Parts: sequence; C-alpha cells; structure tokens
Amino acid sequence: MPAEASYQEYVLVREDSEDAQVIAKVPAKAGQISYQYDDNAPLPGKNQYVVYGLILEAEAGRSAPRAVKIATQARPEVKLMPNPTVQYASVTMSTAGSYQLLIRDEFGRIYQRHQVNLPAEVPYELDVSTYPAGILLVQLVSEAGEVYTQRLVKLAQ
Repeated sequence: MPAEASYQEYVLVREDSEDAQVIAKVPAKAGQISYQYDDNAPLPGKNQYVVYGLILEAEAGRSAPRAVKIATQARPEVKLMPNPTVQYASVTMSTAGSYQLLIRDEFGRIYQRHQVNLPAEVPYELDVSTYPAGILLVQLVSEAGEVYTQRLVKLAQ
C-alpha cells in the first residue's frame, strides 16, 4: 500500500447488493487526514460506502483504514392513500412543513394548486371526485424547492 501522501484524490463509492456507484471524487491535500462529504441522495435502507485512493501514477488502491462517520438525513416520505380511489385520497408527509400542493394529469395539466402547511404524519384530505379517471400526479414542493411526486390512480365513478 502506498504512503498516504502519494494519493492524488479519494473516490467515494456507494455499494449495494446489485451496483456500485461513484458518488464523489475528493482531491487529496498534503497533510490533510480528515475529509467530509455529504451524500445528499442516500439510497433507501442501509448504505455501504468504500473509499478508494487514486495514486499519482493513476493506479488505484484502497486507502488505509479510517474512521468514517456517516450521517444520513432521510428524505421525507410521502404517503398517498387509498390508491386507487374514486373520490378522496389522503396525502401524508413524514416531516412537517409548508408545501405548494399541485395535482396534475399525466399530460401536465394542473387541476389544483395551493399552499398547505402539513404537520408530520397528519393526513391531508384531497377531493379528486371531479377529475377525470386516469393517472394523477400529486406533487408537494417544499420551500427549499424539493419536489415530492406520487402517482394516484383515479377511477371512474
């Protein structure tokens, strides 16, 4: 294993049972022994990370064992039920917040748009009885611009 100083960069790889994905490349800095990277899109469930050091001669090798602190911030979960529905559905967010609620058809036509303040885990009732049968997209847009979309199957009455 080469000396730590010979690394050009570190490559952070997220692995699961089916795939490995490079999620970051961090340039190595002489004398620096601590690095940080935030995975802003962790996979659902358990994530496994491997750090590889890229050697100046373009040869790859695993870095020496390091303490790795992994803090995950789970993406809020959206629940929409019952699905399919004829008349009413409830949308529930796992975290409280102010959202713009949009209901669109599969072609992008907006049927409903308004601001809602959703407490965590408290259902918000939607009346979709006047919309045509088909696929509806229920979107919640956070104040930070994060978009959460769920498909709702609207059945004919």
